[in-house]
Amino acid sequence: MSGTVRGPLPQAHGRSFARQGRRHVDRPEAHRLELRVDAAAGVYAGRLELWALGPKGQLAYVAGGTSGQRVFVDGKPVSPAGFSASAPAFCDGPNGLFVVFAVGVGNGADIVMTDVRGGGLVRLTQGQGQNAYPACSSDGRLVAFFSTRKGDKGPGLYVAPVASPWRTRKISSEVGESLRWDPLP
Repeated sequence: MSGTVRGPLPQAHGRSFARQGRRHVDRPEAHRLELRVDAAAGVYAGRLELWALGPKGQLAYVAGGTSGQRVFVDGKPVSPAGFSASAPAFCDGPNGLFVVFAVGVGNGADIVMTDVRGGGLVRLTQGQGQNAYPACSSDGRLVAFFSTRKGDKGPGLYVAPVASPWRTRKISSEVGESLRWDPLP
């Protein structure tokens, strides 16, 4: 059985790509996206919540399947089966193109990164509250995300170097639902 999913498609400009879904479109030049899904492949028709457009036209999106909500790139699953994944963003960095996204783990959510084929999965956060809505810097070296972590640092906006995620820094106490890096004027 197959179906169709529709949602707005943001326009990419330069190296700044909007990580937006249906509820987050903020540009009037948005277009409609039609995506066919195949239930036999484990993907059901439904609303695309959050998705990203890559530097070479790749599409990363979240869709439900037989093993939970997964991240797909150009129709192929890249997130691990059996976990709930969300909020994909592309990172075009010195080591190639990657997709970062949030994955539900236990009572929290971690930020993970994988190549665009789903290989080489790396956890950027580990068991520190709900970590969500990752966004990459234009050079692909930093990932920003919101976290509800407790303790000394508390909830807020964090930035982690992709090459050394243990050096995560809190840069704001604000917590939100969407992030995007824009180039400086």
